[in-house]
Amino acid sequence: MGNLLGAQQHGAMVNVGFDLYCQLLAQAVQELKGEEVVEDILPSVDLPISVHIPSEYIPGEAERIYFYKRMSGVRSVVDIENLLAELEDRFGDPPKSVWTALAVLRLRLRCKEAGIASIKTEGTSIGIRFAPQARLNPEAIRLLSYSFKGHRFTADGVIIPLTSTKVMEQVEEVILVLERALEEGRKPRNSPTGRTAAPSPRLPQPVLGRK
Repeated sequence: MGNLLGAQQHGAMVNVGFDLYCQLLAQAVQELKGEEVVEDILPSVDLPISVHIPSEYIPGEAERIYFYKRMSGVRSVVDIENLLAELEDRFGDPPKSVWTALAVLRLRLRCKEAGIASIKTEGTSIGIRFAPQARLNPEAIRLLSYSFKGHRFTADGVIIPLTSTKVMEQVEEVILVLERALEEGRKPRNSPTGRTAAPSPRLPQPVLGRK
């Protein structure tokens, strides 16, 4: 735990990944306070992007640790807005790596709400895995496979080929459509009378690059 809270905190964060670092840091703080460790874990997001607080932005190590702890405790959009407001008030406009870290936190909140368990880089692809209770129905798989050529959709996940350097934008485009698709998948398939319910509305067609 010393490396998480001490001089090697940036190296530790780089080695284990931003979101896992935040999770471990939150648990370390709970243990140091003598509190029971409660795992309210956001879905993990592991993407080939730079997410950290540079020393050029926040020179003091103790202050950087404080804001990493703040990030580890984020559980709502309001938490992110308050965190951003404090950063801007004390240190000015954040650099790109901090903005990206906040974007990742927003993405993790959306994933939890939608029923997405993880997003992980897998070689030249991004793998999205759904939580056990979340599934794509066959109609959604058919429509999404038609709209996103080259992506592989299954009932329990998606494989996205990395085709752009704008990784966050590419992932967020898919997450936007998955949110609606997974919501449709949670609706009852049968009516209260036992008859098959009317088909769900067609999913919106994504408008960004789908070649």
